[in-house]
Amino acid sequence: MGFVLYFFIDEVEVFTGIPWLTVEIFAFVLTSVPLVWIIYDKITGKKK
Repeated sequence: MGFVLYFFIDEVEVFTGIPWLTVEIFAFVLTSVPLVWIIYDKITGKKK
């Protein structure tokens, strides 16, 4: 999955001219936010 994502990011850079690092950071943030929320839920002990 990660390999496909990085390949896609590389293609996006080629087509848009956006610096690869910027796109990589943006993708990292997008994938990190859900993980942070999941961990936060476990730490706070909210049981649904």
